[in-house]
Amino acid sequence: MSSSICELRTFAYPCGLYDDDVIGVLKESGFHVAVTMKPIVNEANNLKFYEIGRLSSYRFGLVTLSSFKVQLMRVYT
Repeated sequence: MSSSICELRTFAYPCGLYDDDVIGVLKESGFHVAVTMKPIVNEANNLKFYEIGRLSSYRFGLVTLSSFKVQLMRVYT
């Protein structure tokens, strides 16, 4: 990675597509984490840094930030 004012160290897989080879390229390129499109709740003690799942607000039919926050509170408590 080239040096710049803002170095990006995270990656989102386009269309959620990736495999072990892609993960290897990300590691070699200096990325620290990557997010997938897997709708999972990540556990801190078993976190796979290159396969972090995401909860989409659209999955729950939530269109505002405050309604998404309420849903996250339900998931994480």
